[in-house]
Amino acid sequence: MRVCWLFALSVVLCVNGVFAIEKKPQQKVTNTSKVTVNAKASTVSKSSTTKSSASATARKVTTKTAATMNQKTTAPSSTKPATAKKSTDKSTAQTTRKKSADKPAKQTASQSSEKTTATKSAKKPINFILFAVSQHNSRSVIDPIVIIKNGKYLEPPAGDATTAQIARFANTHYREGQKYRLLFGGGEAGTVRIKQWNLRKTCSRTEADVELDGEHKISGKVMGLATNSSEIGKRLRSRRFPTDKEKSAAESLIKTLFNQKGVNSTLIKEGLTRVNLTATDLNGDGKAELIGTYLVKSAKAGKVAHILFAIIEPDGKKYKVGVSQYGEITAKDLGSEAMLNELGESALAEVLVDQIDLDRDGTAEVIIADLTKEGVVYKIFKKTKNKWQRAYEFVNLRCPY
Repeated sequence: MRVCWLFALSVVLCVNGVFAIEKKPQQKVTNTSKVTVNAKASTVSKSSTTKSSASATARKVTTKTAATMNQKTTAPSSTKPATAKKSTDKSTAQTTRKKSADKPAKQTASQSSEKTTATKSAKKPINFILFAVSQHNSRSVIDPIVIIKNGKYLEPPAGDATTAQIARFANTHYREGQKYRLLFGGGEAGTVRIKQWNLRKTCSRTEADVELDGEHKISGKVMGLATNSSEIGKRLRSRRFPTDKEKSAAESLIKTLFNQKGVNSTLIKEGLTRVNLTATDLNGDGKAELIGTYLVKSAKAGKVAHILFAIIEPDGKKYKVGVSQYGEITAKDLGSEAMLNELGESALAEVLVDQIDLDRDGTAEVIIADLTKEGVVYKIFKKTKNKWQRAYEFVNLRCPY
């Protein structure tokens, strides 16, 4: 039986030299090591996650996640209350007592006003669906990533669902002529119109062929998003190629991370490949974060590939690692060296789909994917209280072998 190596991509990781796999993805990230570039320290944490019910080959591999966090604390201020002057005048004393009695009421009103303002500014949960949008050889398709209901992430039907389940989904979301908003770089970029649902295409049952209309750069490894929500994607678009300075800063951090994972410096120098690197502003502060995927493969038709995904954040005039995910895949895991050599080309491991602020809290979530001929694994990274964590993972095994 042909190895279904989609899962080998989605769950690749080494934990203290022992390969393992967990049944449920962990969403909490813990700091364990530091990365320093240009005398600036960045912290990388390790955790492992996986979601797989597939092949025995996939059970030989697991994933390492790393994240950095910076927290600022402010010491509470204290003031000494003023002491009221005594007065022998009766009316003055009465006035003073009256003002003193009024104080608690005014404070209560102020507190009430603050609570009301906070309630008004809170974003109400909205219900919508999010698709990945891709284009290859002039063919454009959409594929469901997540359904969000009342702030909760729900999985759409996967390729191994029953025909009835996928048909119900398609009757709602893939009607011919149905339109969605096209998103790119966190903002609106045009319109997606459904052409046809691909039920009869064995490995494309969850996809629909579409027409794209608008301003975007979706093609090949560059993907975008589509949604039926009118509430998300209200920002100005922010997604571009990195500058030479940004490339150099990212590569320096990436090399350090690979070294920390035990990858030989000579091998890094000879075999480091940048699969994708994107500059995009995730929090609207005018400074671009860098999101990239890198591979290290042996020049001798190697039997192992080292994979590293990272979100790199501005840190003053320098950069630090916000979160990283490392893994390694062997030719044996995938069935052949030929399959291993496809990594970074027809098969994409841990590559950016796009960024979008799903909960409208001011910081965009980052959506990545493992893409192979067998299917796709979508992952959503979210930053909460200055910590990145994997908030969602959906395995869509569209074409099992």
